[in-house]
Amino acid sequence: MKKLSVLEYYQAHFAELSPEKQFHFATRLKNYSGSTDFDEYLSNHRPDTDLAALLNRAASTTVANYPERQPFFQAYPDLYGVEAALFRVLHLLQEYQIDLRPQFEQLYSSAKLHRLSDQLLNDPAAVFTLSSFAVNTICLTELLFPREQDVFSTLAALTPPTNFAPNLLIYYYTHIVICDTSFYTRPVPNRHHLLYRSLLAQISDLLKQYYADISLDIKLEYLVCCNLLQFKSPLRSEIATECQTILAKHPYLVDATRPARLNTLDGAEHRNVLFIMSGLDTPQN
Repeated sequence: MKKLSVLEYYQAHFAELSPEKQFHFATRLKNYSGSTDFDEYLSNHRPDTDLAALLNRAASTTVANYPERQPFFQAYPDLYGVEAALFRVLHLLQEYQIDLRPQFEQLYSSAKLHRLSDQLLNDPAAVFTLSSFAVNTICLTELLFPREQDVFSTLAALTPPTNFAPNLLIYYYTHIVICDTSFYTRPVPNRHHLLYRSLLAQISDLLKQYYADISLDIKLEYLVCCNLLQFKSPLRSEIATECQTILAKHPYLVDATRPARLNTLDGAEHRNVLFIMSGLDTPQN
């Protein structure tokens, strides 16, 4: 009997995912690959427009590398909620042409938002440790409330700390690239191609050095970024082999290095949609 591909398995069990994971899965495939499979779902499942609830969110202790990040979440207490609210504004604008920027402005002024972005850019220790949370906040601020600043190049040019956490540094770099596609809704601007290919070369070296310590989510996000920039990864076959070894025993990708809650169908959605986007997903007999 033919085994389902990961895409086919998630399509068959889509109703079992939480609303947040359904939306993530559907929009990532729609925007990255032009899939129309979830058009009906997206037309009937618009996310909530309550930005106040999102802005009031505080960082969870389950966030990866929480002990290292906690001092910076405390130093920037608005960050976690602001990032969540900015994502909601972006998604509603991109998917439904609903512009919540005036509502956001009433709750959290763009002047305050720009101050937060500037403070982060002037605090490399915070930016590298907060990693994707900081990068997303800075880049989403520029995408939604632009000042015509090339924050992407600025972030890419910052010097990493000497005692960095490899997973946070790689996520820092991959999220610069992904943010610059406005989360897969536009090509990477040509002016940044050489810069980002240099980042991908650095990631390749980091992965070679710390391969066993890096989660599969991060490895697959790196491959997606390689696809976006037509960068030939020297690790693609090694990552593919790791994935197929797992899929020989499981219907979707699990990662033994991650907590059990991130290996359920719902918890593993991020990893598995990246696997599909990477181009490695093929059904096994």
